[in-house]
Parts: sequence; structure tokens; C-alpha cells
Amino acid sequence: MTLYSDMVNKYPENSIGYNNRGTIFLKENKYSEAECDFLNAIKHNSKYAAPYNKLGLLFNRKTKYDTAIVYFTKAVELNNNYAEAYFNMGLTYFNKNDIDKAIEYYTKAISIDHGFAVAYNNLGKAYGIKEQNSEAITNFSKAVELDPEYSTAHFNLAIAYFKTGNNAAGLNEMKTAAKLGNSGAIEFCKKNNISLN
Repeated sequence: MTLYSDMVNKYPENSIGYNNRGTIFLKENKYSEAECDFLNAIKHNSKYAAPYNKLGLLFNRKTKYDTAIVYFTKAVELNNNYAEAYFNMGLTYFNKNDIDKAIEYYTKAISIDHGFAVAYNNLGKAYGIKEQNSEAITNFSKAVELDPEYSTAHFNLAIAYFKTGNNAAGLNEMKTAAKLGNSGAIEFCKKNNISLN
């Protein structure tokens, strides 16, 4: 924090310093301070996409989804290859329960960044809500292929397998998720007396 505060004090026109300090404030849930820094970053460089994305995240956390979408839209207008902003827009639409739009934006994020494991996981969740379990399984499988240690994706893949009646594959993924420390999987295995060996 001190580094970015020093940067802002030394170079008050530097958008990156404001954006980075705002990101720390956002992680600390200091929304007023974060918003002020992101707006200062934009004031000094209105073509810098990152603070728009961060403002979108801030408003998503505050459940002001329409405002979040405005900021994410501006971020991708400035940088149409901004996979994280498309992902965040998908997350916001998911939170608004607009699953089709969430799928659209998660898919866009993946089309830009083919290694975006969290986007594949979230896309799988969206398909799961729509009861499109084969699509869900495909995306959860891709997430765990990209990140074999991603316990949440293993857990979600297990649930999707169970929904399709593939209990053997579901149990295997549930055990993997539990071994990786996923609390839902650990609870499931304990509740059902499933050995992790």
C-alpha cells in the first residue's frame, strides 16, 4: 500500500498508481477509498481500461449490477481483448440471474483466454443451472484439465456427474475435490462415510 501511496504522491498524474492502490482498497473492502482511486485513475487517463473493470467489480460487490455492467462495458470498449472484464460481466449477469447473458460473456472471455480455468468453471455452473449437464461437464472438465488443483471445479464436476447418473465418475471427482481441501466435498464424504484412500 505504501508503495502505491508514495507513487501517487510523487506522480499524482499517474493512473497506474491510483489503479493499483484502489485494487488494494477493494481487496480490503474499503469501497469509498477504492472508488475514489479508480475515478482518479480515469481522470488522469480516460483510455485506461483497468480502473473501469475494477469499478465494475466494486459495484458488483455492492450488488449494484446495472452500474457494474456500465463500467465493464466501458472497459471492453477500450480493450476488446480484455478477458477478465468479459468474465466479470458474465459474473454480474449470473448474479442478476440472467444466465443466457452470463454464458455469452463467459464464452467471450474464454474465446480470448483459452486457459481461463475459472471462466470454464463458471460457464459450467451456468449450464448446470440450465440443466444442460453435458455442457456443464465439458466445461468443468476443461477447468480441471487446465488447473488440476482447482478443487471447486472438481466438486462442481462431481455434482454434474451425479446429476447425469454417472455416480462412479461423480464419486471419483468428489474424492479428488475433498483431497484438495474443498469443504463441500469433505462434508459430503464425511456425511456419506466415504474413505478418501
